[in-house]
Amino acid sequence: MKFGKVDFPKPLLEALRDNKLVVFAGAGVSMGEPACLPDFCTLTNIIAEHTNKTIGDTETLEEFLGRLHKDGTNVHEIASRELSRGGLESTPLHRELLRLYQTDQLVLIVTTNFDLLFEQAAEEGFGENLPVFCAPALPLGSNFNGLIHVHGSVQRPKEMVLTDSDFGRAYLSEGWSRRFLLDLFTNYTVLFVGYSLSDTVMKYLVRALPPQSAKLPRYALERVGADDQHWNQSGIVKIPYPQNHKNDHSELSVAIQDLANWLQRGMMGWHQVISVIAQSPPNGLNEDDERDIALALEDVTKTRFFTENASHPEWIDWLDERGYFTRLFGNSPLQDSDRVLSWWLVTQFLKDYSHEMFLLIGRHRTRIHPIFWKHIAQKIGLDNESFLDSTLLSRWTSLLLSTAPEEGEIQDGRYVFTSNHLTAIAKRCIQHEMIMEVLMIFCTMTRSRGAIEENEFLPPIVTDRDLQINLDWEMVGKDDDLDELWQFCLKPHLSKIVTPLLKKVIHCIEKQYQFYNTWGRATRSSEPVSQSRSAIEPHEQDEQRGRDKYDVLIDAARDCLEWFASNQPTVAARLCKRLVASDVPLLRRLAVHTLTQRTDLTPDDKIRWLLEHVDVNEYAIHHEIYRLVGHAYSDASTDCRMALIERIQSSEI
Repeated sequence: MKFGKVDFPKPLLEALRDNKLVVFAGAGVSMGEPACLPDFCTLTNIIAEHTNKTIGDTETLEEFLGRLHKDGTNVHEIASRELSRGGLESTPLHRELLRLYQTDQLVLIVTTNFDLLFEQAAEEGFGENLPVFCAPALPLGSNFNGLIHVHGSVQRPKEMVLTDSDFGRAYLSEGWSRRFLLDLFTNYTVLFVGYSLSDTVMKYLVRALPPQSAKLPRYALERVGADDQHWNQSGIVKIPYPQNHKNDHSELSVAIQDLANWLQRGMMGWHQVISVIAQSPPNGLNEDDERDIALALEDVTKTRFFTENASHPEWIDWLDERGYFTRLFGNSPLQDSDRVLSWWLVTQFLKDYSHEMFLLIGRHRTRIHPIFWKHIAQKIGLDNESFLDSTLLSRWTSLLLSTAPEEGEIQDGRYVFTSNHLTAIAKRCIQHEMIMEVLMIFCTMTRSRGAIEENEFLPPIVTDRDLQINLDWEMVGKDDDLDELWQFCLKPHLSKIVTPLLKKVIHCIEKQYQFYNTWGRATRSSEPVSQSRSAIEPHEQDEQRGRDKYDVLIDAARDCLEWFASNQPTVAARLCKRLVASDVPLLRRLAVHTLTQRTDLTPDDKIRWLLEHVDVNEYAIHHEIYRLVGHAYSDASTDCRMALIERIQSSEI
């Protein structure tokens, strides 16, 4: 994400948001105007200025200072005076780095600087409440807040880490800095500001880094052109900032200021900024606008600022191209902001921009997250007005049916009641007299699958392993929804859909039988579904036990067959012959029931048909046989009666 001309990595911004980012400030922060303090090399030269001594060819700065100290130069006092001279003022960078934190209790700044310019800047911004710690009395590096002078400060000159001996105590013999930094680097993301890898201090800081596998990200703001490879080898990611000329670090200050302004922006400020951006099409956005939209869409409240104001359809493609809708077309948990975007797409664009919505879904291989699916279905089925014409309603219906989630599927702790939504859409289709679409919905709601679970109530003495498994045949549609859909949406229009409807219902009945048969729970003479139904015709016993999902299938099949019996007897005859030959007891019962209803046959014809196709003593279809005989026997001829009696008697033997 760009602030000013600096591109800050997203993990760094997330660490800032979560108050897990430590700013590690070096001499470069205090070298700018108006402070203009020296770096470590210049400070060393100032200390050595009146000693007539120079640094050796192989001598490091801290070794040279150590030699001066041993020779009697009070290096600590000289350094303290230089870094605390009168009239010092903090730089804008001090103030902006502090503004990265909302309050003094959230500040996480560590510095190797000895000066008190951070304290001065903090007093202007926070008052005198900022916690300050100076080496060697350091807090736990795993849990702290405030300003940490990890190498001491000018307030206690003797404890300032300047010489090789001082560094030895801080990082080796006494190790207070090493212990603090090891915990710090293990528990926080760190941003180095005001350092270069050639700095004396950085040699020691890099040694304090924990093993590569144990670290959190570490970043360093460094000018463009500095050696990236050395930073990477140190396990630190360089964040470059541009320079207009040598020793110009103004772009760094601008970037930190921009970042601080963003962090300090309250909700009212966010609302104003995002509202202005969202009210126009996205083709005129600059880099700052794109950054603000990206950051806003990570937060549910700020996302609402956007969706409340964005009404131009161009936003659909713009957001999709940048991946903001990706989770709406998968099956992984959604974030709160995703749900806001989902509802915004539906309420803002489904009515007038269905074409754009179709293309959006198509770009994602026509897969829809269950929550997004629910929002679309809610808008179409439960909206107060019927806002889609029949063409668009038909297209949305077909799309929702092809992507319908399982009934009761849990997404992010929420149930998706597919059955309720499909029933509501079916009612909307009926308003437009779209009967075939209603049939499609019914077919989807009767989509079924077998389910198994452990039989927890099996007595211990039962050793049959098969009985340890309970079976069920689940449908997308719930009992009440299927019943309502059949009674009020399909049955009144039966003549228009009777053939495809019957085909679908027979297929469902055959599928469930095959499932139970495979598990040894259904045979030609017995099956659970048929056994639960007392009679094919409406019957008091069935009403007393309460209706279930199978009753709708049986009623639909019965009514379709009765329609054929009354209107197309030739087709009814063919269907009866086919169904009575099935191994499925329920289908054979439907065949005999239909035979009873046929008006194209005489009582003799019905009895002869029964004798030809059915075992009259078969228990699985006994109710329908008795009922047919009850209807036909009294009007049948003597020969047919005798033939029936003889068949019954011979079967009993």
